[in-house]
Amino acid sequence: MKTLIKFIVHILFGAAFLFLLNRICAGTEYTLPLNLYTVVCTGLFGVPGVILLISMKFIL
Repeated sequence: MKTLIKFIVHILFGAAFLFLLNRICAGTEYTLPLNLYTVVCTGLFGVPGVILLISMKFIL
């Protein structure tokens, strides 16, 4: 149960971080969609997850 709560907290912080990133970079190409995949990736991997998502956006 403790692990599940920790996972949910990380997911919520990941969503908040992506929301703030999108608000700060609204006029540039660095906006990321706020969907389940990006939120889980950011919540699980943190800053390296955001870097991964940005690099995937440029590659694809």
